[in-house]
Amino acid sequence: MDKKQAIIAAAALAGTTVIGVQTAQADTTDQPVQSQAAAQTVTLDKVAAQTKIDDAQQALTDSQGKLAQAKEAADQATTDEKQAQSNVDNAQQAVDDAQAKTISDSVTQGEIDKQQQIVADQQAVADAKRNAVDQAQTAEKARQVDVDQAKQTASAAEQAVSAAQAKVDQLQEIVDGKADVNRLEVEAKKTAADLANAKQILDQTQHELAAAQKAVEAAQKDYDNKQAADQELAQKMIPLQQQIDQLKAQIQRIYKQIGPDNAIVLPNMYLNMWMWDELSSVTEAGMALNYYQHNPQDKNIKVDPRVLTPEQQAELTVWAAKIINTLRAIDPASGAAGVEVTDSSLQMAMTVAANPKNTSSYDRAVGGTIHFFEALATGEISDQVTNMDALKEAVYNAMLKMVFADSAEHWNRTQQLVGKKIADFATQTGMPKDLFGLAIDQNGVMHFIDYTPAGNDSGQHYNTGSRVVNLAQKVQDADGMIDYINDQELATLQKDKEKTTQALKDAQTALQTAQQTVQTKEAQVNNLIDVTNQLQGKLLQVQADLRQAQEAAAHATKDPAKVAELEQAKADLQTKETAAADAQRVLDEKLAALKAAQDATRNAISEATVAQQTADEAAAQLQALKDQQVAAQTAAQALIQAQAALQKAQDSLATAKEKQAVAQAAYQAAQAEVTKNQAALAAAQAALAKIEAREQAEQVIKQAQEKAAQAKHEQEALQKSNLTRDHNRHLQAVAGQVKANASQAVNQTLPQTGDVDSNLTLAGVLALSMIGLLGLTGTSRKLKQFK
Repeated sequence: MDKKQAIIAAAALAGTTVIGVQTAQADTTDQPVQSQAAAQTVTLDKVAAQTKIDDAQQALTDSQGKLAQAKEAADQATTDEKQAQSNVDNAQQAVDDAQAKTISDSVTQGEIDKQQQIVADQQAVADAKRNAVDQAQTAEKARQVDVDQAKQTASAAEQAVSAAQAKVDQLQEIVDGKADVNRLEVEAKKTAADLANAKQILDQTQHELAAAQKAVEAAQKDYDNKQAADQELAQKMIPLQQQIDQLKAQIQRIYKQIGPDNAIVLPNMYLNMWMWDELSSVTEAGMALNYYQHNPQDKNIKVDPRVLTPEQQAELTVWAAKIINTLRAIDPASGAAGVEVTDSSLQMAMTVAANPKNTSSYDRAVGGTIHFFEALATGEISDQVTNMDALKEAVYNAMLKMVFADSAEHWNRTQQLVGKKIADFATQTGMPKDLFGLAIDQNGVMHFIDYTPAGNDSGQHYNTGSRVVNLAQKVQDADGMIDYINDQELATLQKDKEKTTQALKDAQTALQTAQQTVQTKEAQVNNLIDVTNQLQGKLLQVQADLRQAQEAAAHATKDPAKVAELEQAKADLQTKETAAADAQRVLDEKLAALKAAQDATRNAISEATVAQQTADEAAAQLQALKDQQVAAQTAAQALIQAQAALQKAQDSLATAKEKQAVAQAAYQAAQAEVTKNQAALAAAQAALAKIEAREQAEQVIKQAQEKAAQAKHEQEALQKSNLTRDHNRHLQAVAGQVKANASQAVNQTLPQTGDVDSNLTLAGVLALSMIGLLGLTGTSRKLKQFK
């Protein structure tokens, strides 16, 4: 109750007392009419006040809309002014750049004409040098023709000398009778040398063959020894490998006993890992140890993996939970209890699959969670998954990858399945409850859910105990024994076997190489023996022919005709030698002339190149001057355009400033209008509040009048009956209590400020209270007359 309401209540209480007492002396028949008239007056005032409020509110709303528009216009005008200023700055910079460009690129026509004359002079020099090159090259070509002709003449002369010398040598042998002797002597010497060389090579090759044969014997012996060692190790490994094969067969028999319940068994080495990342080393072993057990009955159950019935989801979830519980039971390092499946956990999984991004819906599905974990598996659900057996196989394969091949996910899914994550929240009071749910969404993604509920989990609990724990333990024990045999017994033998096998291969290669060497050397020896025998026979024949030729030469007589022919041949040889010498002299002279012509050509080319480079440089300088002149003209045009753009930007800036000033003034006027309308609305609201307060007071007065009428009837009844003194004292007590209550109400509602309305209301209350006290006193006196 606020201050005004408290004052009105106090006034009502006091008014009731006043009116109730005064009605004993006054007639109240005209009070309802007066009250009705007052109520109508108040209603009309309220309507008028509310109309003013509505009008003031509408005016305020309109002015606020205008203010927003004015502010937007003012902001836009300010933005436009800033942009216009930026345009002016940019245009001024463009003018400055154009002016600088115009000054830097200025060039006179006289400079260009002077450079054009330099280019013409330099090009004339270059053309003259190029003509000199042409003349030198023509002279060089003529000298080359002379040299070529002289070379042909000299070559022909040398050939003639050679032919004449051969004829002289032939006639000399005929005259002396030693033609066959000389030929056979040369052939005998060559054959003897070839024979000696062949014998030397044969002796060396025979020595190499003997060494190669000894190497083959040693290599064969080494090979036999290493083969024996390799076979010995192989025999030692046979019983160990047989034991491993027996254990693998035992694992297969145990898996057959596990049957369609299925299980995931951890390799023995899996339990010895100290860090999760080390599990990559046992991935292959884990995937090879486990495989899915088909169920013929499940093959007859048709399913749509993306739209499972509640019964199918429950069956699949419980089946997967048994595999997880078996996995945790045989892994003492996990320290986690098995998962539980309930109606709530099934609903939770379905909620997560249906709303993968709405995490807030998860807690609502089960009434809140303490711990929540989710693992996703993709790529296993295909169009071929149409029955329960194929679906379970897909889930099984997904779980295998999550346990043994989860390096891409940093082994987070592995830690969830083996219970590591839930075990991390264990306390001294025990392990948290781990509820499990499995669902498949519309995209074929599997959602494996583990969570701890915030409260008691209600609904059906499914049996997730697995009968295959002991069988899975046996598989793990057998796998551990295989690891032990491999690591402790077979590993050393295998390493030794690898060494002996490699040594055997090396020995075999060495033996084969030695044998090949022997074969090669034997072929070489046999070939050399044949060559030696052939050369030996040829030498004997040549020596025999030489002896016969020597005997014939000793008895030969000189033929005068052949002697004359020999002398003529010698004279012809001398003539040809002289001609050859003359031809060589002419060739040397022409070669010297050609070299001089070539040197002249090279010098002319060099001078022409330098002259052309000088002309090109002058032309480049001329083009640079022309380009600079064009650039200056372009810069001048750009300067004109930039100055025009600057003037346009300055005009736009002035316009923008004017618009900004107008918009700012409009905005300030709109602000003043809003302030004015806010004050009008506040005044209208205050007026309405006063009318409502008066209405409440008049309502209280009306109620008090009604109570006064009732009190009048009660007083008349009391006057007609002989009231007892106790009843009189009771009325006096009631009057006193009313007085006290009225005083207390007034004290509690004393105004704390100088509000005029509050003071006037308080004065009315006090006046009514005084009248009430007087009335009660009068009533008390009247009651005494009936004693």
